[in-house]
Amino acid sequence: MSPPATWKLNSTKHAFYLDAQRAARDMGLPFTIKLADLPIPPRCPALGLELIPGRPKRDPHKPCLILLDPARGYVPGNVRIVSAAAAALRGIAEPADLRAVADFIEREVEKQK
Repeated sequence: MSPPATWKLNSTKHAFYLDAQRAARDMGLPFTIKLADLPIPPRCPALGLELIPGRPKRDPHKPCLILLDPARGYVPGNVRIVSAAAAALRGIAEPADLRAVADFIEREVEKQK
């Protein structure tokens, strides 16, 4: 990885850490993660999109931090870096809802064959 890309990755990771710390304080949630708990993968583990630090806020390739179980807070094992697209879906639906929508679409597509 080139020095500018490494700098951007580290800068993004540090911003996630500070934003998470602030959010935990504001919401009264536990905060015990360290920078090492925030690896930024090259691809979104949920959707497979390339993650590109520094992209505009609504860009689907922008890395975003999510909590797997929001009630547990910012603790090791409960945070993941995913794409903005995956984070948007996570923010508006529960896993069962996402599965139900996917199943519905698959059924409807199959009917059209």
